[in-house]
Amino acid sequence: MKVLASMDWFIDHLRRKTGLRKLEYEGVVVDGDTPPNAVILESERPHGVKYHMILSICEWDKRSWRKRPTLEQVEMISKIMGSQPRWWIDIELPIYYQ
Repeated sequence: MKVLASMDWFIDHLRRKTGLRKLEYEGVVVDGDTPPNAVILESERPHGVKYHMILSICEWDKRSWRKRPTLEQVEMISKIMGSQPRWWIDIELPIYYQ
């Protein structure tokens, strides 16, 4: 339970520090750029897809485009996290978003 509380505290800290409201943990498909130390999981839905968790800073759908982070916010969170953001493929099927 302490791990989850620490993760929640960290996300709240990042939200306050950067002004980003859309910070969530998301499951993404394992690919050639998956960090070597990532914990690989296997989903039940869709069946058997291998994934790992990331910290998401924005969504891909058009409705959320106005809420995307500013360049300054991306630079700030990149500095805090020690890496640049990149696009990942969501583990959800496209029908999930319709």
